[in-house]
Amino acid sequence: MSVFSSMTDVAWRTTVVVVIAMVAAASGGDTLDVAPLSDIADVIQAADATTTTDQPLRIEGIVTFRHDQPDRDRVVLVVQDREAAVWVIAPHRACVERSDGFREFSDDVRPGERIMVQGGLDPGSYGPRVLATSIVPVGREPLPAPLSADRSGVFRGAGGAVRTVLEGIVQSVRSDRGVWTLALDVEGRRVTVRSALSPGAGVAEQLVDASVRVTGVVGSVRNARGQFLGPVVVINGFDDVERIAVPPSSAFDSPFVPLEEIARFGSPSLEGHRFQTEGVVTRAQATRYLFLQEGGVGIRVETGDKEVYRPGDRVRVAGFIDTGRQLRGMTGAVTRRVGSEPPPEPIGTTPSAIAGSANRSQTGSKVAVGPDYAGRLVTFSATVADAGPTRDGGVLRLASGGTILEAVLLPEAYEAAARLKPGSEISVTGIVHYDVAKQHEELVDGRLNPFERFTLVVHDAADVRLIRAPPWWTPVRLSAALTGAIIVLAAALAWAWSLRRQVARQAAAIAKEMRARREAAVEFQATLRERTRLAANLHDTLLQSMAGIGFQLEACQMSLRRSADVEGGDAAEHLDVARRMVDHAVDDVRGSVWALRSAAVQGQSLNEAIEALVVRVGAGQRARIRLRSQGRPFDLPNFITGNLMLIVQEAVFNALRHGAAETVDVDVAYDAEATSVELTVHDDGRGFEIGEQRGPDEGHFGLQGMRERAERLGGRLSVESAPGRGTTVRCRIRCQDYDPEMERDEGSPLAAVTDGGGVTSS
Repeated sequence: MSVFSSMTDVAWRTTVVVVIAMVAAASGGDTLDVAPLSDIADVIQAADATTTTDQPLRIEGIVTFRHDQPDRDRVVLVVQDREAAVWVIAPHRACVERSDGFREFSDDVRPGERIMVQGGLDPGSYGPRVLATSIVPVGREPLPAPLSADRSGVFRGAGGAVRTVLEGIVQSVRSDRGVWTLALDVEGRRVTVRSALSPGAGVAEQLVDASVRVTGVVGSVRNARGQFLGPVVVINGFDDVERIAVPPSSAFDSPFVPLEEIARFGSPSLEGHRFQTEGVVTRAQATRYLFLQEGGVGIRVETGDKEVYRPGDRVRVAGFIDTGRQLRGMTGAVTRRVGSEPPPEPIGTTPSAIAGSANRSQTGSKVAVGPDYAGRLVTFSATVADAGPTRDGGVLRLASGGTILEAVLLPEAYEAAARLKPGSEISVTGIVHYDVAKQHEELVDGRLNPFERFTLVVHDAADVRLIRAPPWWTPVRLSAALTGAIIVLAAALAWAWSLRRQVARQAAAIAKEMRARREAAVEFQATLRERTRLAANLHDTLLQSMAGIGFQLEACQMSLRRSADVEGGDAAEHLDVARRMVDHAVDDVRGSVWALRSAAVQGQSLNEAIEALVVRVGAGQRARIRLRSQGRPFDLPNFITGNLMLIVQEAVFNALRHGAAETVDVDVAYDAEATSVELTVHDDGRGFEIGEQRGPDEGHFGLQGMRERAERLGGRLSVESAPGRGTTVRCRIRCQDYDPEMERDEGSPLAAVTDGGGVTSS
């Protein structure tokens, strides 16, 4: 292009941009604001998963591909600028006046048209694409020169939608729901080429096995995660397919390769062109595939021929090497029957032998020596595990020796196998298909890919034959019998447990009666002793005091009678002495009552003492106080029982006075083996923030007193609380072996611990 032409082109583009800006300014809010012009390469590089259509952009480039999708109400374009291209999605031209504001589009926008696109960037499922809101034609230019596969990155998924040229061999030309597809072999790599336009009469036949040069835009095959799986090349029509070498005049003029030599080193089948071979049919499905066997080798041949073949037919096939499977076969084949002979007999073997034959090839780089089962017809016996349907038939899971395998059944075979019960022993005949594991990273010395498993492809109902029905003791029946035995055993245990409970209740009733009689006798003796002690106390204290009061009152009376005219000073003195004596008598009575209370825990268990406390404290209270016991209770020394009761009393008083609780739960947990007791007092009151409660400095000694009591007994006390979540007090005490001896020591200072006088609550 001359300098003058370049200047003219620049001026024309500038004029278009100015006109667009003037139209946008004149129409105000009716059109979108003109975004700054961006390079396509910069747009693609800046695109990421966070990019949305809310970010406006404007690009300019040459249309290299167009495909109308009226069923989806849109047009798909590819716009390229230099060596960068992007997919553009625009509304269909028939909807120019629709409500989304898209107004500027022309049916003249075809490959070779330079356009200006405004819209938003949509990351898409793999590469970014532009959702157009405005498309303005600028002028026509030659299409960009196509890049080679290496430069465009077509096989790496890095080419975007750039225009690319590929050279390869056409293996097939097919039409599927209006889209024409070419299978192209590019130096051993299979590439799919698609076109929405038909090739025209006779063109498809002229392309098969021809060397061609294809020019199109790069697409991608991707999974649901948007990950690249393989390339796709999209062309505007079959004019983009240039034939550079004609195929042979007939498919059966191609080189002949014996079955066992296919894909071997130096074989013509590796050149990518069509070749032919011959073998005997072992199994076949019309319009899909057939399995051929010759000597000790078997292969799978994919073909669309409608000819129906039977086992034993000798068939010559002409097609291309199938590189998509571990077992090299043929694809895109045409077939011809050349004779008939007895069907090949299946090889009698075992699943372990089939797996072992494949595993032997993994120990080195040499080809495995021995039977080659891949693609061949085999038969063996196995036990049915289960069966299930699939879209194309079903799956039969088999067990043989230590090998578990799957048999893939075609519909006719599955109808017969579905009637088999688990545990049936059968004879199954089918074609061996190997599955290969992933490549090892260290696989650099020519070793074979590691074998992972094999499946058996079963075609006919006659290929599945019952040898022996499953035994009556199937897993289901055995499970039912075991379930019944377990139910009977459970019933027997339940009856024994019920009988034991009845015996326990009878024994408890007898023991209760005996204990009641013993307690009645003990209570009688205690009552007698208490009556004697009370009589002595009354005689020595209250009775003497009252007698003194009588004497003083009598003296007052006699004095008043002798000195009626004298002032009553002596009488007043005697009366004062009488009052003090009465006060002293009241103190004596209170001391006696207090002494009686100090013995409240004598002869009581911890549960009984706390229960009495709960009854006494709960009387007249709105809150509910509940007592629960866990573990096996054991005897506690009285001084430990008294201290624990005082801790419970303090915690309950705090919950009622300060926490305004509605429910207070007192839990007692016994651990007889560890000779320990754990108390838990939990309330649903208002709670408090730990560390912010009032302490001794503010005149509140409750928490400190509880901790000191626990520590004196060698235990620990913890408090958990939060505003609005109540309070939990836990105390754990362990009894020592010497506690009873200390309690029996009358002079021990521990007697002061069981003073029973309560505690000053905070």
